[in-house]
Amino acid sequence: MKNNLADIRIRRGMSQKMLAETIRTDQAVISRIENGQDNLQFDTAKKLASALGVSVIDIFPELASSERVTT
Repeated sequence: MKNNLADIRIRRGMSQKMLAETIRTDQAVISRIENGQDNLQFDTAKKLASALGVSVIDIFPELASSERVTT
């Protein structure tokens, strides 16, 4: 899924490793998400958004029109 994770992470001055440690995952997971190669769980998306101080939609704008997302 196309996303803005890398741009937002870089603007926040965080490395992939720092972000991974913050949300208690592996740096490789962050890399795969940024490259659209990971099946993203909504729980992970919420953790990423919280760690970066943005909304899930800021990171994953395609979710705004997705019927898969429920709150």
